[in-house]
This record gives sequence, structure tokens and C-alpha cells, in this order.
Amino acid sequence: MDPAIRFLDGALKGYGAGSILYISFGSMFFPPSEHLRTLVDAVLALEPPMPFLMTTPGAHGKFPKDLESKIKETKHGILVPWVDQQAALSHPATGWMLSHCGAGGTFQALSQGVPIIAWPFAVDQPQHAVWVTDVLDAGFYLIQNRTGLAATLKASRGGPAGMRILGTEKAIRMELDNVLHQVRGPVGAMKRANAAKAATAIWEYIKPNGAASSELERLRTYF
Repeated sequence: MDPAIRFLDGALKGYGAGSILYISFGSMFFPPSEHLRTLVDAVLALEPPMPFLMTTPGAHGKFPKDLESKIKETKHGILVPWVDQQAALSHPATGWMLSHCGAGGTFQALSQGVPIIAWPFAVDQPQHAVWVTDVLDAGFYLIQNRTGLAATLKASRGGPAGMRILGTEKAIRMELDNVLHQVRGPVGAMKRANAAKAATAIWEYIKPNGAASSELERLRTYF
């Protein structure tokens, strides 16, 4: 059996439905090692534990060996080089996805009713993050992890540190602690419900003879 699916099955049995945090930054982007340590430490510090499934970086990043060992020792998380993302997102153990908000992952998560903790990097990812968090209200948008030019701009939303981007590991950890706490509370439940509404709308749209089919037929008239 695939080790990721085995881990999800075990988490479902040991922690219940919606207990897993699935962390994936895709194949092109990955946080710097200091941000990665802060993220993993924040998740591992949660009580009760929040089991997590995380994909390791491809050719564009490295996962610190000591951090990998730390995760293995706790047995609360698993690192895999690749996972069948649709299988992971549709698994009943999966409760949230922490994502860079690429187009594919964003759509796949919402189509399964999985809310998103957004950690975008560049190109279209911030737009998807805004759409998920501000339009659908189906997730949280992390801001303290911004780097480069983005870190010099005032955020359009606030967190524990306000709307100022401090960019320190302390500020990143404070924001992560706040978000991970809310995930398990009424705010998280509301966002999960909104993600479920998005899933219903998506499947209604793409069903046979649904609105997507109608729009494609209309498009064909131009060719």
C-alpha cells in the first residue's frame, strides 16, 4: 500500500475524520529552511496532536535532514516525495490543506471540500489565495512569511501582528499558532462549511449537461 494512504488510514482510525493537515508546495516552490522549521515546529507543538502528511521538495529545494529525523521520531507526521493528491484530498482523514495555492491544487482541494491555509509564493498563486480566503471565505491567508518586495508592502488583511509584515521567525510562528488554533475552532468550522459549499457548486457545474458543458457548446459556435 502507498505509505501516504497507509498513514491517512491510520490517522483516520487514531484521530478521526478531518484530522490530517496535508502540506504541499508543489514541484516548483518551497519555503526556505528557516521558515520550514518554524512551520513544522508549530504543527508538532499542537495539543492534541495534528497529524500531517507533507510532500518533500523536488529539484527546487532541500528538506533538512535533522528536521526529517525529528518528524519521524514524533510519528505525528510523514514525509513523502510524491502523493496522489486527489486520493489524499478525498480521503476522509484529510481536514485541511496548507498550500502554495497553485491552480491545480486549489481546484482539487475545493472540489473535495477541503479548506486551505494559503502560503503563496508568486505568479497566480496570490490571486488564488485571495479568491479562496476573501471571496469564498474557505481558508486562511498567511502573510508573515512573505519575502522580497512583497515583504515591504502593507498587507490588505491583518493577523496577530496587525497588517505590518514583520517577516521574523517569531512573527511567522505567532501567525501559524493563531491560524492552527482557529482551524480547530468555530472559525475553522465555518470555513470548512464554505469549502463544502464550493465543492457542491463545482460538481454541479461540471456534471454531464451542466453549466460547463453548456459553455463549451457555446464556445464551439465560434469555431
